[in-house]
Amino acid sequence: MNKRKLAAVIAAAAAALLSAAAALAQENDGLEGLRPPDAKPNVWYLEGYPDWSGQWRFTGPNQWPLRAQAPLTEEGKAINAAGLADREAGGQGGDPTWRCIPPGMPRNMKAIGVFDITITPEHTLMYFEYQSQVRRIYTDGRGYPEYLEPTFNGYSIGEWLDTDNNGALDTLTIETRGLKNPRSYDSGGLPLGDTDVIRERVWLDESTGLLHDELTIEDSLLTEPWTSSLEYARNHEPYWSEYVCQEGNLLIEVGGQMYMLSHDGSTLYPTTPNQPPPAYSGGN
Repeated sequence: MNKRKLAAVIAAAAAALLSAAAALAQENDGLEGLRPPDAKPNVWYLEGYPDWSGQWRFTGPNQWPLRAQAPLTEEGKAINAAGLADREAGGQGGDPTWRCIPPGMPRNMKAIGVFDITITPEHTLMYFEYQSQVRRIYTDGRGYPEYLEPTFNGYSIGEWLDTDNNGALDTLTIETRGLKNPRSYDSGGLPLGDTDVIRERVWLDESTGLLHDELTIEDSLLTEPWTSSLEYARNHEPYWSEYVCQEGNLLIEVGGQMYMLSHDGSTLYPTTPNQPPPAYSGGN
């Protein structure tokens, strides 16, 4: 190939590259606010909002923090005592998740497994690995709908704050309503009644790297609003696994009693002492 033809080929290739770059720029128009942090070039976040990327894990124990200090009503104390007695006898003690019911709020924020956070101007999404739960927190300025269908996670409305007055949003306040039962605070069965509202304040402590969630709960089984503080540590290189509650769950409820199904599916075993055999209602 002579020099004139080679120059023409190079010029054509350069033009094609410029055209592709222009097309890409047009396709990405409106995404100029997205920037990767310098220390983590493979993680993206939205400028003006905090970097809460990565995977978060609850740093506390399996049970709800300071559960013994819950200001339970007399009814709540009775329910809690009955649940503890049931656990002593081999039952589940008021924990509804053994039936694969989602943990819901506020228990989701205790993060049985791990979760991540995606922030957009319209909403903040929290994806929980346990039971593949997704929590949506609206931050687009909306109010609560006229009809609020109860759900386990409830309906959450949030607002971003610049608490340092430095032009950068750093704290998310959340109010959650429309919660349905059955729910408990933890696997120990600390009971929840009819929850009126859960208010949260979420922020990242830059000095420790810990994410904080301060929750205040107003519930019919509490004598007064109860505030608890949760902390989460971050993993920048997460590994995600799949959790399917129904898979391998051998617990079955028959006539209000819980039994354990054998692995071959042929036999029901009692789970508590002196438990009556399951009622049989089959044919010949």
